[in-house]
Amino acid sequence: MRPAWTDRETAGTPGFGFAATAVAAFAGGLLWQALNWPLPWVTGALVGTGALAMAGFPVRCPPLLFSLAQWLIGAAVGARFAPSAATQLAAHAAAILAAAIGSLLLGLALACLLRRWARLDAATALLASLPGVSGEMVRLAHEHGARADHVAIVQSVRLSLVVLFVPPAFHVLQPGMASPLPALAMHGLPGQGWLLFAALAGGVCLRHLIGGVGWFIGALIGAAAATASGLPVAAPAAPLTDSAQLLLGWSLGSRFTRQSLSLLPRLLFVASILNAAVIGCGAVLGMVLAHWSGLSPTSAILGTIPGGVAEMCITAASLGEPVALVAAFHVMRVVVLLLLAGPMLQRTAKARS
Repeated sequence: MRPAWTDRETAGTPGFGFAATAVAAFAGGLLWQALNWPLPWVTGALVGTGALAMAGFPVRCPPLLFSLAQWLIGAAVGARFAPSAATQLAAHAAAILAAAIGSLLLGLALACLLRRWARLDAATALLASLPGVSGEMVRLAHEHGARADHVAIVQSVRLSLVVLFVPPAFHVLQPGMASPLPALAMHGLPGQGWLLFAALAGGVCLRHLIGGVGWFIGALIGAAAATASGLPVAAPAAPLTDSAQLLLGWSLGSRFTRQSLSLLPRLLFVASILNAAVIGCGAVLGMVLAHWSGLSPTSAILGTIPGGVAEMCITAASLGEPVALVAAFHVMRVVVLLLLAGPMLQRTAKARS
């Protein structure tokens, strides 16, 4: 029997889905914070929104809210770039590049297994498996005739597994894990305003140049440049960063719907198992790179686990790890995969024809 609230929503009450999802996301964040869970606003909002979707409610998260979250988190992460960050990144450039190549190889291995076990076509399996920016992978699926819904499910499963299980794992291994993005020295509202303006300018410029993925990376670069140059900027206040994390979890949770998951049970099961294995392999790759390059094992693992840039940077900040270094690992991975995704799709199309 179809839930009554779904009928009301389709009858013309789109605001109901938005309001219900907002309440579920906020309630989940409050609950997870009360439980002292790591990254409570991201994880709690994801679980609350996802649970609402599984119950059949029409979940809603406008794209503008996700963009707002990326802008605020990019600014908060960029505020942690010390002037010495460039030297640190240069010293570990080889490890950063090796991690990007390792992520590409793991993605290709996952694509082969998805083709065989989830019965996906080559283009869909490739785009579903590459741990780049999920939105860009879905866009490429539309452009190249792949199954965009399948790509979205597999990519969302990967991101959700990282958010749900990686921070708690570190919390168990490192009990001193702090609250996300602890406050830095503040310069008052003007300093926050200048930082947010620098992040906005960077996001707008880079998005214009390279598309959607440039929004977060550009915001991070703009805020980092303002911070490293010694300008009197300040990290966003805790309520802003908490709100951004809530919006991020809300967006992730709203990607799942009861209808889509009920139609794709085999894909969901296979994607969950294989993505969990890829996350584990990413952690092993991080340990190998840490041993080879002298990096902190925690930093290396956070850099090689195929999560979102924002989520991994927040986790690094909460663990007291160098955020600039972890961000560089993920930005390099995203850049490499986006540069290679198009040529690989073309080669796949030629092989198919």
